[in-house]
Amino acid sequence: MELNKVFIIGNLTRDPEARFLQSGSQVCKMGMASNRRYSSSGERREETLFIDIEAWGKTAELCSQYLRKGSQILVEGRLKMDQYQTREGDKRTRYVIVADRVQFGARAEGGGQGGGSRPAESRSPQQSQDRYDNDMPGSEGATEDGLPFWKPRTICLIHH
Repeated sequence: MELNKVFIIGNLTRDPEARFLQSGSQVCKMGMASNRRYSSSGERREETLFIDIEAWGKTAELCSQYLRKGSQILVEGRLKMDQYQTREGDKRTRYVIVADRVQFGARAEGGGQGGGSRPAESRSPQQSQDRYDNDMPGSEGATEDGLPFWKPRTICLIHH
């Protein structure tokens, strides 16, 4: 049995960078930070994980259009391993999350269209709303502008 599935919530560390490949495909690269809070020896601690995200196609288009540095997102995707060589000839490996689905959370501070609340999926608005209403914890419907959103809530996951 094999499974490569990732769910992670965090905030963008920089504005999304979108570009078109020679094949005509659109890719959007984003940096995200996700925090983990824990206690160690009675002291509360926090660690931050910095993650690279890739989105493709319509998801890439919507991410580049609506997200900005500071935007909160929930990413559902898979891990991909990239191997490359530095200028000095050293081999390096890094892991990237390839997004299957991106849900936009709280709007980023600052102007423009950044931090939008629209799900970055290739679906009709009704299909997106139906999936959103049924799938996302803490979903509450639509904002004043009619776009679906999610509110982060505490979710309890039980591991066996």
